[in-house]
Amino acid sequence: MAVPLDQYLAEDGNDQDLLTETPQEIFQKIKEEQEKYQQEKLSEPSNKKIKVEDGEFLDEKKPVKEEEIEEGELEDGEVPDDDGAYVEVPVVNPIIKAEEEERKKKKVALLLSYCGAKYHGMQKNPDVETIELKLLQALVKIGSIPEMHMQYYLDDNVNQLSFQRAARTDKGVSAVRQVASLKLIANDNFIEELNQALPKDIRSYGYERVTKTFDSKCACSGRSYEYLCPSFAFAPDKNTMDSSYRISDEHLAFLNSLLAQYLGTHNFHNFTSGKHPSDKSANRYITKCEAKKPFECRAHEFIAIGITGQSFMIHQIRKMIGLCIAICRGFCSKEHIEAAWGFNKLDIPRAPGLGLLLERVEYQQYNEKYGNDGLHNPLTWQDLELEVERFKIECIWQSIMEEEIKKSPMVIWLKTLANHTYSTVGMNQPQDTGYKGQKGVFPTNVPNSNNKRGRGTYRGHKRPWESGPRGGGRGGRGGRGGWNNNNNRGGANK
Repeated sequence: MAVPLDQYLAEDGNDQDLLTETPQEIFQKIKEEQEKYQQEKLSEPSNKKIKVEDGEFLDEKKPVKEEEIEEGELEDGEVPDDDGAYVEVPVVNPIIKAEEEERKKKKVALLLSYCGAKYHGMQKNPDVETIELKLLQALVKIGSIPEMHMQYYLDDNVNQLSFQRAARTDKGVSAVRQVASLKLIANDNFIEELNQALPKDIRSYGYERVTKTFDSKCACSGRSYEYLCPSFAFAPDKNTMDSSYRISDEHLAFLNSLLAQYLGTHNFHNFTSGKHPSDKSANRYITKCEAKKPFECRAHEFIAIGITGQSFMIHQIRKMIGLCIAICRGFCSKEHIEAAWGFNKLDIPRAPGLGLLLERVEYQQYNEKYGNDGLHNPLTWQDLELEVERFKIECIWQSIMEEEIKKSPMVIWLKTLANHTYSTVGMNQPQDTGYKGQKGVFPTNVPNSNNKRGRGTYRGHKRPWESGPRGGGRGGRGGRGGWNNNNNRGGANK
């Protein structure tokens, strides 16, 4: 906001004598001072002299000669070394340095193994520890990726690292041969330095240079999982839950006959969540599904089930195992597997996540196209099989079996099988006005407050704590589907 001239001069500490002059006299005085300043500036010499010592002057535009610098002084770009001598340090342009580091980066496929018991899955997740978080922190620590790029990826989802994983594993799920693709700087001792920076339950065994467009998820042609659990889970009796049980050859053959029904392409909408039966993405192709020979550990018998397919949905494998366990123990019949391919939603139990692990990922098409082109190697890592299998048995399997023996999560889960209906989920029969709702059940014929039906929704029914009339149907509290007691059609909340 503008202020009076006298107030402005007084606040700025200007000459108070100006307040006694007229505005015209003030402006004329200021103009004369400006002209005087311009003349003084033009009269200055072009080569300004700077005083260095008494009686010495140096030209500002002329370079200082080497002999004119006293001993102990440094020129621009020099730092003293340890011996007291002075060495020249080149000035590095930060933009050029960033471009050089970018050129050093390589797109690689990194082979990983990890025990997921202590982690909340593979993929990044705010405020919890994940495999990705530990991996990226270790890469920053050894200087393979910039910390700034890691923060962009974790906080803002800006993927300047081109980071991708072959498969996402859930909380507590382990992986034997997980593959991650990203751009990084790798030296000759990269794997050794990375393993020193990683926790002991996460290991890296090797990496391969890949094409610039390689994506470990999209290029993956198949994934193999394994589920390890006590053999008594498949006992032909609802009450058998102790470590003395040993599965017979006949019952093992029956189990494999159940698993064989999963082979081929089927609609697995009942084995996941959030998939409509008509959704084509629910169709999955299974190439292998069989139970391996059981083995003993600390007086307990364990059995591993291998499942291979092109891709899997969330909870799919755990529900496939859970249904087989329920059939073996007599809670439902083997016809339930065929019924699960149908349109109706079935109540299928989900096995515990402790025994699930990612066994292997395949890159058949990529290996055929680039594996022998002279620039890239096939992504098989055959020479690392012994090291990987040792980690699987000594770390992953050992962790699963110890947890099972100490806390018995499978026994706890088996006791819940009787709570499942194994039949169609939902309720198609009309409900009376006293119906108070049940999770997962949606009534289709509930009258509203004046016994006039709304548009097929439960919202038209007046709640017990509401004293006034309300309409039914969609659109919030006053929905579109009914008429209230005043013969006014219900509308959305205002």
